[in-house]
Amino acid sequence: MGAPCQDGEVSLTLVATISGQPAFTSVTWNVTDVKNTPVAEFDRHSGVVCVLPGRYIVRATHKGTVRKRTLLLRAGTTARVVIAMD
Repeated sequence: MGAPCQDGEVSLTLVATISGQPAFTSVTWNVTDVKNTPVAEFDRHSGVVCVLPGRYIVRATHKGTVRKRTLLLRAGTTARVVIAMD
């Protein structure tokens, strides 16, 4: 995380919100492929991960609340996922 993505990778920005604003509190993010293979995990309200094009499952957990999104990321694109935790 933090470094620019390599050629062929997709930049995936993840943001957790509370009351429509950035959460600014610890949110645990888990990104897996559709076979449930871990791709990335981090603890903060937002972050950027670089992944290869494909299908992914993103889970955000905050104080027992879990939100999940399934994504199809295409080559040559960037993606931004905002998940409301309230």
